[in-house]
Amino acid sequence: LVTKIRRGAFYEFLNLMQDPIAFSLSVYVAVYMSDNLFLNVLLNIVALEFITEVDEEICQAFTLWRFGEDAKISVSIIDITYNVDEGLELWHQCSNTSKKNVVRDLRSSDNSNLVLWELLTSKFQGLGLTDSMDDGREVASSFQIQFDIVSWENIPEETLISKGGLFLAATEDEVWKQQISKDQRAVLFKYFPEIVSELPWTGSVKLDLKNSYGVRHARSVVHIANKNEDVGSITCEFVHNETDAAVAVLRDGLMKNTTLQTVSIQRSGLTANGVKDIALLLRGNSKLGLMWLLANNFGDAGAIILADALSEGSDANTTMHRMMLGLNNVSNECRDKCIQKTNGRMVFIPDEHLQSLVD
Repeated sequence: LVTKIRRGAFYEFLNLMQDPIAFSLSVYVAVYMSDNLFLNVLLNIVALEFITEVDEEICQAFTLWRFGEDAKISVSIIDITYNVDEGLELWHQCSNTSKKNVVRDLRSSDNSNLVLWELLTSKFQGLGLTDSMDDGREVASSFQIQFDIVSWENIPEETLISKGGLFLAATEDEVWKQQISKDQRAVLFKYFPEIVSELPWTGSVKLDLKNSYGVRHARSVVHIANKNEDVGSITCEFVHNETDAAVAVLRDGLMKNTTLQTVSIQRSGLTANGVKDIALLLRGNSKLGLMWLLANNFGDAGAIILADALSEGSDANTTMHRMMLGLNNVSNECRDKCIQKTNGRMVFIPDEHLQSLVD
């Protein structure tokens, strides 16, 4: 009997020691072997933590040591294939919430692992990934789980392009505000404008990645300006063959905006036809105080249209303080005429001072 008790105690001791032994072995492999192995070990621990709530401090310590204090673990569910009619059977008949609310709650850092698990698996409270219908059918037939370590400070541009959408979906508003640089935002806006436009923006929005933005992006620019009252300035550069059409989108979308103070459209090949839409925006929006139209190519015809919008007619814009121009192929004679017509509100910067814009 004593022997059996000792044997049982020994097996119980081994059972209790499984997790510490596995963890120690993982650390040994991670420290003394390759970075890839380390990452695999870390992600396996994350998966274990997510399901069984292993001490979160272990994961935090690993990411801090290996990737820095701002690194976050991203868990993405991609390529979900539903075995049921998603709209009718899942969200209409079964769910007590909505897909939008579930996605929002999955992004939140305030929910416990148990709540997150429910949001993923339950057909009543979440995505129903492991649940079944009353007739026995599985809600989802397949899906993929992707783990990544997100350290915005160290993400190369090619990773931003390939995985930026997934990373943004798991990014909290405060991380977006504080850790993602303006250059990174410009790249992310190029490839994921609809996602980026839903995130909070303040102050100056600088989207000046050369030859990158088109009509699709203009719609998102409008959304950013109208959704965020703290945005006071927007800088855009459009692909030349889409600039005029993009400006038409800005005209319609910003006409009633009352919070935006500065608009800059530079290096975009804006033509005299496109300038007509700028003129309509000026006549319809009296809140804009400053506009920059540098390094475009609208010539004398475009400059006169702008001068008229600032000075002629009952709807002329008399509230804009300055319109900054340069490298627009405007003649000296036309410049003098525009300056006089607008009482100096149209300012022409000497072309030689702006060569860096086109070099």
